[in-house]
Amino acid sequence: MTKDPTFVTLLNQIQSRLTELHEGNDEEYQRQIAVLEDARDKELLEVEAARGFALERIEREYEEEKRLADKEYQVPSPPSPLCYVMLTLRG
Repeated sequence: MTKDPTFVTLLNQIQSRLTELHEGNDEEYQRQIAVLEDARDKELLEVEAARGFALERIEREYEEEKRLADKEYQVPSPPSPLCYVMLTLRG
């Protein structure tokens, strides 16, 4: 039984393509991988930038809340004895 030449040609093409895919040499596969890697890299940059902005905002909010808390609970220090002396001398 002889095989149809078209079938044999098609089978060889499919086997060749499969070999290229397994070896990572297929151009279409490489192009799709490059597109996916570019999209991943772009998304990673955006995520990192958003993370940086969020950290900066959180740090600013923390410092502001800390400043306000310090201001709210700050106990005024009594005047120094030198002030009393100066007021007495002026008076």
